[in-house]
Amino acid sequence: MNYLKQFWITFKDCIHKFSTTEEQGILAVDETVARYLLHRNLYNSEKNIVRSTAFLPRDKQLEISVFRIYSLNENEIWNIGEKEVARPSRRKLRGRANILVENVCAQELKIVPDSKPNRHANIVNWPDDKPKRLSIAQELAKRSSLVLKPY
Repeated sequence: MNYLKQFWITFKDCIHKFSTTEEQGILAVDETVARYLLHRNLYNSEKNIVRSTAFLPRDKQLEISVFRIYSLNENEIWNIGEKEVARPSRRKLRGRANILVENVCAQELKIVPDSKPNRHANIVNWPDDKPKRLSIAQELAKRSSLVLKPY
């Protein structure tokens, strides 16, 4: 019961912080963000799943780059991935992992928009403990949906 109470308090806090207007650059809990996937080892196309490594922070800053995709059609979403992620890294865009902001907040993480580039944000507030980060990444992967790039 204590776990549920703590979860509700955390979730309410997240909703309060992130349920403001788009003009302020803050994400709504029902908004979807996309994590672009450049490597085949980040997903399993046969099982139609995203692997936890897609959401595991690799740098010392403990951030995961995502893009806000609200009000965009599929072509616009893929164009952002090509222009802002694939081209600068000189890699092929293979797919994306879509996830609701509320699923990120449920893991006690935050999404901080910086709009550098446009519509960009970072998933932050990762714990220092590596096993805890892996557990969170597994949960995010489970709650995300895989969208493969049409060729």
